[in-house]
Parts: sequence; structure tokens; C-alpha cells
Amino acid sequence: MGLWYTARRRTRRRRRALAVVYARNLWPHWAPDLILVPQTRPRGAATSPTDDNDEPEEDAPLEPFDLYESLGVRKRAAGGVQGGKSRCFAAFHAKALRAYPERFRGADAYDARAWLKFRRLALAFVTLSDDERRDVYDRAGFQNYRTSENHAAVSAFDLDPIGVFDDFFDARDASTGDEDPQLKEYLLLSAADSGDDDVSVSDADEDVPAVPAAARSARAARDDD
Repeated sequence: MGLWYTARRRTRRRRRALAVVYARNLWPHWAPDLILVPQTRPRGAATSPTDDNDEPEEDAPLEPFDLYESLGVRKRAAGGVQGGKSRCFAAFHAKALRAYPERFRGADAYDARAWLKFRRLALAFVTLSDDERRDVYDRAGFQNYRTSENHAAVSAFDLDPIGVFDDFFDARDASTGDEDPQLKEYLLLSAADSGDDDVSVSDADEDVPAVPAAARSARAARDDD
């Protein structure tokens, strides 16, 4: 039932994105502010999957916040995440597991503050792990980044936070559903290094999550080449 429901929600999300692209092609003067793009309702805030006829309540739009701080990574002086994508993967991995998003899945009652924190975490990960999105955010700021996402096939702000969590452990890009080779490599190295203390990030250094030792060794080998 769980896998069927997850696949069903993903299919709906991608159909909505395709509908937006189709509308752009039909309308010669694309005006995103005149088209109501339906938001994907997070599975965590959803009621049972049998209430499809009911009008869902949407989460309030996220207020501006620091994506780097939310994900727990550091910004380089030259721009970008210190440590690159591997650091983003490690940060989301550690924080998402601590947040335990399964408690939100299909729940009628849940901690609204914890859900808001997880929504921010998912958006921060999707943005900072994507070079193009991160560059827009770094250059233009939160509000302009939100506006730019209105022109994307799938807006980062419309992504299902629980879906982002599921796609992460499936080694898939949350926006496209395609397999992410870098994420897959990270997960394999993380699993191989699961007995190392570096995989578990303590609360004291949560702002700079550890990258699995195997990942550091592989990256060092590539740098030597």
C-alpha cells in the first residue's frame, strides 16, 4: 500500500509539471502570474489516500530563511557549498534521519513546527545540491529565487518534502525522478562505511555534517589523478 501510494503521488506531481509545460507551449505570451499552478500537497500533511474527492489544505508558503543554515552547511567565499555535493548529501542524510519524517506520512495530527523545519530542510537540500538553483539563490536571494522557480518545469517550492526524502534513499533526483549517479555513489560509500564513527554526526557538530570516510578517500584519489 505504501509503495503504491508513493508512486501515485509522484505520478501526480509529474503530470502537473507536464501540464505547466504544455500550457507554456500553447500560450504565445507566457505569463506565470496569470496561471494558477497547483501545489503538490506534502504527503506528510495528507489524510488517508481514499479522500481524493476532498479539497486538500495547502501548507502556507515558506517565509524567507537561510538555506545554508537550514541544511547545516557552510558557504564558500567564492560561492557554493563548502565540500560540494557530498557535504549536501551528508547533511541531508544526517538531519533527515533525525527528523524521522515517517511520523508525518499519512498523519492527521503532527507537530507543525517540526513539519515546517523538515519542509525547510527539504527545500534547502534540493536547492543547494543543484548547481543552477544554488547559483540563482546565491546571486538573487530567496524571494527572487522563488520567482525564478515559477519558470521551472518543476518548482523546488512545489516538491513534496516526504517525496524528497524517499527519492534521496532511492538515489533519484527529486525534480526529475531520474537516477543520480553521484547520490548513488554517496549512498553506497555511506553504507560501506556505516561502521565508522564519521557516518554518525553528533549534535555538537551538526552544522558541519561528516562525509563518509570512503567518500573522502575516493574524492582524494580523484584529486590526485
